[in-house]
This record gives sequence, structure tokens and C-alpha cells, in this order.
Amino acid sequence: MQHRLAASSTRTPASDGGAVFLRDIEDLHDADLDLILADRLAESADALRAAVAAAGLAREVARPDALRAHVFGAAARRLAG
Repeated sequence: MQHRLAASSTRTPASDGGAVFLRDIEDLHDADLDLILADRLAESADALRAAVAAAGLAREVARPDALRAHVFGAAARRLAG
């Protein structure tokens, strides 16, 4: 006996917007759920690492000694001009 949840000729990856269409109950196994969850957690971890790196870079650039290092003297203006 098959229980129909959604009619679909192909499976849609979880990365296509979060929807996972099932052809029948047997399509949904614990291993499948684990893989979907692992994919979503990996995507979240990548975004978190990027945000942490950007925040760290912004913090380094805004430090007073970093700003003082970019104060140009007369020699630098002469070379640039």
C-alpha cells in the first residue's frame, strides 16, 4: 500500500529552496533526513564563518594603530604626486 504525499517525477534537492518533495512515504528515511539536515547545517556554518571573518577584518581595520599607519607624510604625498 502506497501513501501519496506529493506527486513528483524527480526529487528536488534541498538547496532549491528548502522544499523536499516525496513520491511516497518510503522516500523519506532517517538517512535522507540526516543528509538534508547536514547540508543545511553546512550552509549555515559557511555563512557564519564568512560573517565572523568580515567582523574580524572590520575590527582590525578600525583599530587606532591601523589608522595611524595610514597617515601619510610629505614624502608620501611627493611620491604619489
